[in-house]
Amino acid sequence: MNISIDGDEIVADLDKAHKRGEGDRRPWLQYQGQWSFMGRPENVNGSVVFNGRKCFSFGPFCGKQSILDVFKDDDYIIRTLTAEGAKMAINEWEDQENFCPLTIAVDNSPCFNSNCQKYDTVQERNDCRTLARSYCATSCPDPRNMDTCKDRGCLTLGSFEAVEAENQLNTDPNETGQAPESAFEFQPTKIKTMVGGLVLDDTQQYVGGKHLSGFFALNKAELFCPSQGVGDPVADEWERRALCLMGVDADPRAEPKLDCPEDDLLKFNGLFQRSFGDEFGNAIRGDIAKLTSSYAVIIVYCAIMIGKCDAIHSGVAMSFVAVLIVGLTIASTLGLMGYFGVPNGHSD
Repeated sequence: MNISIDGDEIVADLDKAHKRGEGDRRPWLQYQGQWSFMGRPENVNGSVVFNGRKCFSFGPFCGKQSILDVFKDDDYIIRTLTAEGAKMAINEWEDQENFCPLTIAVDNSPCFNSNCQKYDTVQERNDCRTLARSYCATSCPDPRNMDTCKDRGCLTLGSFEAVEAENQLNTDPNETGQAPESAFEFQPTKIKTMVGGLVLDDTQQYVGGKHLSGFFALNKAELFCPSQGVGDPVADEWERRALCLMGVDADPRAEPKLDCPEDDLLKFNGLFQRSFGDEFGNAIRGDIAKLTSSYAVIIVYCAIMIGKCDAIHSGVAMSFVAVLIVGLTIASTLGLMGYFGVPNGHSD
């Protein structure tokens, strides 16, 4: 979900809609900047801070689950993925004994090495690191150039080694420089929770599936707007663009316009939080035409039933008055209930 949202543009639209400017109270300034699901990692005083992160985080990790986890969400790996590589990675995924930051979708990955799989003794760790450095020297020679980096896991590996080197220079006697073993425990998600209708071959290897499932959890920073209710425009726009990638144009009236062609291979069925609002909105807009037509029928019916065919005794004016009285009665009732804070529906 490599989706980037321009928060500055959203703030400008809100300023225009609410006629606010510099010096005015603008609570929506919190939406400024560039936003994405994972955010942009930056080093701040030795700690990694993710700016513009829109995901709901569990510690340093984003709340999400999908088959893309098997491929470390690596754009290059996914873009160049072959059927054989996908099969190899999916079948290896649950067999991993320890977390390996490198891809398991290529056969020369150090993750398949027994030393990297066990990673227990000092010798096993040193041998694994030597193999990983050699692999990354070829697969990602320049970490600053993503065009030549064929495995983004090498960046993660480099950050691990940088932290370890910093810990080795730490002279504080109260600091061991080592994290507890539990910090590196790895429990891979079961493939059956991400793929439905799994097909196995004679060797009990996965060779196919019928359905893919997953979730992406967003962190919502909502504000209340009297005319639009409670909402987070950044999260709503992210969901709109995510749905577009799945072939669903959630709001054809929204700007900018999106081209959302359906996939020829995959059919998407999903439930996003904005789906409720979109469905309610579509239903209401569809009912407006029916409601208008019904009022026209009522007016004609009243004119026929309470009047005569000649112009003097026709009840057209009376029918308009009757419909107007009903409409004003409904409007005054809703207004009175709103004044006393009584909700007018289950969605409020």
